[in-house]
Amino acid sequence: MIDGAPGLVSVSAPAANPAASTGPAAPATPAPRLPPCGRIRLRPTAAVPLLSLVLAAIYGGSIHYQSNAGYLVLALMASVALVALVATRSALTGIQVVARAMPSAVAGEELRGSLTVLAGAQALSAVRVILPELSPDELARIDALPAGGSAPCDFTLPARRRGVLSIARVRLATTAPLGLFRAAIDLPVSSTWLIYPRPLPLGEQERASAVANPAQRFGQGDFLGHRAWMHGDPQRHVDWRAVARGSPMLVKEYAGGLGDERTLRFDDDPDRDLESRLSRLAARVIAAEQSGAAFALVVPGITLPAGSGEAHYHACMGALAKVPG
Repeated sequence: MIDGAPGLVSVSAPAANPAASTGPAAPATPAPRLPPCGRIRLRPTAAVPLLSLVLAAIYGGSIHYQSNAGYLVLALMASVALVALVATRSALTGIQVVARAMPSAVAGEELRGSLTVLAGAQALSAVRVILPELSPDELARIDALPAGGSAPCDFTLPARRRGVLSIARVRLATTAPLGLFRAAIDLPVSSTWLIYPRPLPLGEQERASAVANPAQRFGQGDFLGHRAWMHGDPQRHVDWRAVARGSPMLVKEYAGGLGDERTLRFDDDPDRDLESRLSRLAARVIAAEQSGAAFALVVPGITLPAGSGEAHYHACMGALAKVPG
């Protein structure tokens, strides 16, 4: 649908039937074999066989009735079909696609993307935009684009699971002007989304634990006493002697003053499920960022020094998105 300027498209991809999940990803299926980029491919549509039957009928009638008018109509229709073949193929000559910066999203929400289609020396009409690496279905349609013009194409995709989603090609296809032939071309692009873990809700005690000064929590300064173990507390700080005597799980707390910095560690969460650990750690990152104090992050393969602010928050959430799983 045109929105304002010619060629401006804004669409949404169909939502997936299964609910978005932060659970373990399903086994990867073999990627479809894609044609090389930059080559225009031409195929007949379903209208060509019907046209062939009509031409055959006209040819047979012209022979039977010795009709010169029939031969003329046959020649004209065949010529129009050949011209349509050439016009359909040349419509995509010189066309280009530019990808804009892709914002991140949280698993279960929507990814927003934007592409700009640049026309070549010929005007375009009824151009379908497809992301073949994700789905063979039409993502957007550009109804009209003048020669040498450009059309921004905004779209949304479901962010089904945490991780990194990249696209390396965009497919443009058209059947203009007569719908007899379909021309398609794959153009290279480079776009990447970071899909953050969906944060799990934290209780009041867990939230306080996430933003507490580590110098006042574990093993530094004077011993303050015990408190009840909370989800996310490192097991190495549990008073196991008290547990062995039949007491509930208690954590030893200390008083100290090493500054207002926190370190959020992947290994501090005893939960064995990877996605649950990352989702809970994402909630702790959000809680620490909202507290306004500096915090560091340690996850498998990535260590981020203490920092604060929006850029540090996105760096930490991006690190959680990149944890292999």
